[in-house]
Amino acid sequence: MLKVSILLSATALVQVLTTSRDVKACENALEEYDGFSTGQKPSEYRSSLSLAAAHNLGPGHIHFAMASEQNSKFFFADINNPQHVAMVTLSRSDTVGDLKNAIQYLCYKDVNPFKIDLFQVDISDEGDLAQKIEEKKKDLGSPLLPSRRLIRYYPSTPPEDAIHILVRCSASPHDELRE
Repeated sequence: MLKVSILLSATALVQVLTTSRDVKACENALEEYDGFSTGQKPSEYRSSLSLAAAHNLGPGHIHFAMASEQNSKFFFADINNPQHVAMVTLSRSDTVGDLKNAIQYLCYKDVNPFKIDLFQVDISDEGDLAQKIEEKKKDLGSPLLPSRRLIRYYPSTPPEDAIHILVRCSASPHDELRE
């Protein structure tokens, strides 16, 4: 059995006994998440990875730290009604599905979530926003995948003074948005 310390937040440290197999499984999960490697020195950890860190404290002791992820503001606009700009606050560790649910709750309450697509655009909110969105609509690419974490699209804080997400709702006309 190994003694493992888990830092849940800045103030909560939990120590548990576990097997080396479980520790290895946790290390593998961390390495899978955003390129984290337990073989790295703490100074080499990616600055964008504030979710997890692990390092060896000596024979039989591994320390896993889970830092609390700060929330980010995501500004979005309806693709067909660009004057409707709104904002949701989420952690970048949340998924695109979480973002879609928050947007749906705020502006598309009676719409099936499968009828809503989100696109990353990061366009400046200065100037003629309707014109910028009209130009961007020509080449949106693929919708964001609901299972992906926001940190994949935003490894650092989303840019300020920008519309981050365009929302395309195929279920109802744009004039049915909740005010």
